[in-house]
Amino acid sequence: MKIRLLIVMFFVLAVPLCSFAMTAKPLVFVVHPFLSALELHERFQPLVDELSVRIGHEVVLQVSKDYPTHVDTLCSGRADIAFLGPSIYVNAFDRNPDIKLLGVLNGRVPMLRGVIVVRADSPLKNLSDLNRHSIAFVSRESTMGFKLACAELHKVGISLESLSSYAFLGNHENVVFSVLAGKFDAGSVKYEAYEKMSTKGLRILAVQPKVADHAFVASSSLEEEVALKIKEVLLHLNDTKAGRKILHKLRSDAVAIRPVHNEDYDPLRLCTDCFNQINVDDNEE
Repeated sequence: MKIRLLIVMFFVLAVPLCSFAMTAKPLVFVVHPFLSALELHERFQPLVDELSVRIGHEVVLQVSKDYPTHVDTLCSGRADIAFLGPSIYVNAFDRNPDIKLLGVLNGRVPMLRGVIVVRADSPLKNLSDLNRHSIAFVSRESTMGFKLACAELHKVGISLESLSSYAFLGNHENVVFSVLAGKFDAGSVKYEAYEKMSTKGLRILAVQPKVADHAFVASSSLEEEVALKIKEVLLHLNDTKAGRKILHKLRSDAVAIRPVHNEDYDPLRLCTDCFNQINVDDNEE
């Protein structure tokens, strides 16, 4: 009788302990709005679900409303985990050097590529031809959707002031569609966005310098033990068929999440130095 009572007491006490992590305050995983919120949820929810199961703590997905908010949410500790574009990571690190790099998303080609695109029937042939023409950008904080394009334009003597107009459209898809619709003469996007629409009447005008890929980062306020658990899951996703499926969902060319160091983003910092010499009109729409 005593043995049976002890067994019952064990399970009564054990169940709350086992479920504690899953009932504690959820960890917040934020993604910057480089695509529509609907598509980002479709891409990242499988990873978020996997993290919840593997670390034994609920993780919830949020899409930031814009790039500055994304950086602020991470650096202020309102988010626990973040997916950051290269430029956003550099900005976030400058603001809070204690954020923790967990890994970098790697595709079949381990570096990111950005392009400046035009319609297939555009008379523009070279980057220098963009003088007095219009360009669509993603966001002031976007690596391939603005900063690297500005640096490349600067090299051929084109300033933003010498364009007929420019605008920030929020995500790469919007930029591609605006160029195809003839609303802008050119657009600056990541190669993946161009590749999806390359058969729809789009061509590359110029190629941007390659940079280190998107980073997974933990907030400086996240417990080290939890951050290490998350890092372990991320770095070993490609070990299983299910994990590789999650990676492919994130991006069609993704093959792994690999270790990364802050210094890997130094080449981008050099481009950013060039970008910082460019005057950006905050009122331009």
